[in-house]
Amino acid sequence: MKFTDKSFLHYFSYVLMVASMYLLARGDIHEYIAYALLALSVILTLGNLYIKIKVRAADLEVYAGQNGFDFLKIPNQDQIDEFLSFKSVKTVADKNHFINILVPKDFRISNRGLKPKIITGTKEKGGEYSQTYFTQIFLYEINEMLPLFYLSSRGKFLSFMPVKFGAKISQNHINSLNMKNYQKIEIDNYDFPVKSYDLYSPNLKAQNLMNIKFIELLNNGIKKNTTVNIESTGNKIIFFIRSQRHSEDGLDFYTNLFNVMIKTLTDKS
Repeated sequence: MKFTDKSFLHYFSYVLMVASMYLLARGDIHEYIAYALLALSVILTLGNLYIKIKVRAADLEVYAGQNGFDFLKIPNQDQIDEFLSFKSVKTVADKNHFINILVPKDFRISNRGLKPKIITGTKEKGGEYSQTYFTQIFLYEINEMLPLFYLSSRGKFLSFMPVKFGAKISQNHINSLNMKNYQKIEIDNYDFPVKSYDLYSPNLKAQNLMNIKFIELLNNGIKKNTTVNIESTGNKIIFFIRSQRHSEDGLDFYTNLFNVMIKTLTDKS
């Protein structure tokens, strides 16, 4: 269900690059071979970039036509600003670096809880040898007013750390998102996955959202070793899995899963 950016071309181009650097370091008759390998590496990298952008856009355009969405390769500024109103988005997208938005054709209030707007954020990481990471973000409008909150996934690295140490790093992360009025809320019931998630909110009532059904979805509804990030601004809520885009089947799966999560979050029974 995951759309992978790590194709054979991606890995093979890196192998060729490493080989060319090795030969150049030797500084002997292999230099001309090194430049040839380096040139081939560049060609393969550009080919992989074509697949990631052009072919992916074509697939989404087909998906949009079959599932009641309008598709735009380049979102307009109003659409971008709606996603940027969520502070956590900056963790997966550089400012205004968004592509491939899906917007439901039927966006009446009765339908908002069924189909989200889905956009792809891009972020450069890695310095000199940077790599572009793509993350699909699902935005829902709901009829209920939820407390402001951010459920932040710790990721694999922090999940192996002691809970208190990981929480300290997570708190620094929250401060960097201009969420300084958000405080960490402890969840001690219903087998909440404390090593995988931290809940932050300026409102202690956000704790009441973490009911047994919702926590069960966190533990069992998502693929093992996969964690989701969730942020609420009241009557709007986003979901995303860092550095992940999804296949057509994956889009359907996560759209339905996030709908179920919303129903448990808004359940007053």
